[in-house]
Amino acid sequence: MYCPRCNAEYVEGVTECADCGIGLVAEPPDPADQVAYVDYEHVLATYNPGDVALLKSVLDSEELDYYFDGEDFLYSTPMVQPAELLVRPEDVDRVREIIKPLHLTGTSLAHDETAEGIELADEEEPPASDEEE
Repeated sequence: MYCPRCNAEYVEGVTECADCGIGLVAEPPDPADQVAYVDYEHVLATYNPGDVALLKSVLDSEELDYYFDGEDFLYSTPMVQPAELLVRPEDVDRVREIIKPLHLTGTSLAHDETAEGIELADEEEPPASDEEE
């Protein structure tokens, strides 16, 4: 007998997993049916909910897997911690290229101060006025 959640093996006669509290099954669970955990990587952080919405729209259109940690920051702890964009390690470079031209307004690059995250597009300089001399 096997637990379908934690894969623990039990002797015949036991009907419930001691750890999970769920009923046991006769066959071990198929490994293909198991959840695969992925360590997502930090790409950027923002305090701006508009940035979050824009990034979600762009990443959804590219059919990329992502996660915003703390995206509900406005509801619980306003402006204390930013929403962090996390993506699969194999998608980090692609995501950085996709969002590079976006003009995000409330972004800080990386957790550390090395600015190891993306380089955001340079802001356009306002045109010189005729009054300046």
